[in-house]
Amino acid sequence: MTTFNKQELASKFALVKNAIAKNSTMNHLKMLNINVSGNKFKLTGGNGEMQVTASGECIGDDAFNECVMPNTFSVMLGAAKNDINMTMKDSILSTVSGKSKFNIPSIDGEMYPLIKLDGDINQFNLKELIGSVYKAAPTKDTRNMLIGVCVQVTDNVISAVATDGSVLMINQHEIDMDDFQIIIPSGAAEYLGNNDADGFVVSGSSLKAVSAQNNLEVITRLVDAKYVQWERVVVDYSNKFTVNRADLIEAVRTINKIENASHVNLKSSGESMIISTKDGNGTSVVSEIDFSGDEVNVSFNPSKLMSCLQSVDCDEIEISFNSDGWIQSKNNNHKFFLASMRV
Repeated sequence: MTTFNKQELASKFALVKNAIAKNSTMNHLKMLNINVSGNKFKLTGGNGEMQVTASGECIGDDAFNECVMPNTFSVMLGAAKNDINMTMKDSILSTVSGKSKFNIPSIDGEMYPLIKLDGDINQFNLKELIGSVYKAAPTKDTRNMLIGVCVQVTDNVISAVATDGSVLMINQHEIDMDDFQIIIPSGAAEYLGNNDADGFVVSGSSLKAVSAQNNLEVITRLVDAKYVQWERVVVDYSNKFTVNRADLIEAVRTINKIENASHVNLKSSGESMIISTKDGNGTSVVSEIDFSGDEVNVSFNPSKLMSCLQSVDCDEIEISFNSDGWIQSKNNNHKFFLASMRV
């Protein structure tokens, strides 16, 4: 028998469950892999492109490697009131927690298609690097190289870059590392952008990110393509204006709540900026905030503008723009570029 702390087991399962394939021709990939060896356990989920493994400690001397359906495992965790006692016999995972008892069918975990990747770990927080840019990457696009976040090192500067052609987000930091360029798929980039990983290694066509604090390992296959030459877009614009970032975010957030609002218009009026929209039913929304700078009258996709504004951290935001309707802003290591909309 092996005993698990419910809170620890649930926290590890939360890290893994979203990586499990919803649809796959391989039955094992639709299941949760549980590997127990003495007082150590690993939970693994994957979809063939990305694999997440979370490790923890338990009490016991059993050893087993099995796969179970994640939905049933989740119900079992929800029903447990305290520590969970687990035994494995005849392809049945039996659990007892107080008055809660489950017998969960399993299949042999030795057949689980584990992805393995070794190499020296580079110490760097990928969440800090990717977290502010991954939302700019499309999940579907005929241009394969755009379906992900580009991570590259050039002259001891590491950059995370994402674009869908109308918005470009960049985050850069200094680092002592040889030059390289990879493209992390959108799904893996979103996961790494929301979960701490304090180191990574790239080997061949795969990346492994690790978190010592969470005993977490993420392995993802990389996009086999060369990224667009985004550096050509990074030029300064001469026209500028300044507004309070929180005020602008609140105005855009209000417009985002309008169901059919397809755009947000920013128009200067003396020392004020008018932020407005009109939906397909004729409903109009208007906000007014303090403004200083060059005259501007331009419209944007409200969701994309919101993502850009949230990617930089400052009180007063200076936004520059050109005659083609592109805007940009930067703060510390973060930059964004956003194309206007024709309304």
